[in-house]
Amino acid sequence: IPLFKQAYGACEKLVLVSDSLRKGIESLVPAALDRSMVIPNMIREDLFLPPAIPRKTDPFVFIWAGRLEHVKGLDLLLEAVRLLRDRTSLEFRVRLAGKGSLREELEKKAHALGVQERVSFLGRLSRKEMLVEMQGANCKVLPSRYEAFGVVLIEAMATGLPVIATRSGGPDSIVDTENGLLIEPEHVEELAQAMQHVMENAGAYSSEEIRRQTLLYYGDKAVMEQYRQLIGSLLYP
Repeated sequence: IPLFKQAYGACEKLVLVSDSLRKGIESLVPAALDRSMVIPNMIREDLFLPPAIPRKTDPFVFIWAGRLEHVKGLDLLLEAVRLLRDRTSLEFRVRLAGKGSLREELEKKAHALGVQERVSFLGRLSRKEMLVEMQGANCKVLPSRYEAFGVVLIEAMATGLPVIATRSGGPDSIVDTENGLLIEPEHVEELAQAMQHVMENAGAYSSEEIRRQTLLYYGDKAVMEQYRQLIGSLLYP
């Protein structure tokens, strides 16, 4: 806390990537209230592109990307996969991209739950490989226990994917009814219901509109313009 106060007390402007992070900082350092503002993370518009041909939905593919750690809620996702398997006749797969300390534990859990044939652990992927995975998927799922922002969400949305995320901080201001579903953290039943809903209503989401709105708020041009205005206001008050 003393270091926070020293750093934030000396800055002219404190830029944070989400409303939830701003509220968290302000609860620790109330004096930062008048100096803080939110400018979201951005994505390269030319790197995260929709697929050249329409996505197939048989099987329906959920994609997750990140660190295989407790905070990301993958244990909850595996449990939701078991629930979903038992209540739908639709074919689906879940592809997990990333590495982390819990990989072996999660693989064992997948086997214990009997969902190992539905779940693929892909390991760490290159940016190009990740784009291919997103372009081949039908929905991005992020069941995190906490997220400061959620860059993987806007990356997926830029390719036209609907998303499922938890009310865990950053996603709260990213996900809406037009681009996906928000659920409560630590809620396996609600996660399974959300996955089933997106599978059964995939046609209700417009990939073109999801991408358009994503670039409008998080594209490099839009975000850099906010920084241009901020720097201009500091240089020429």
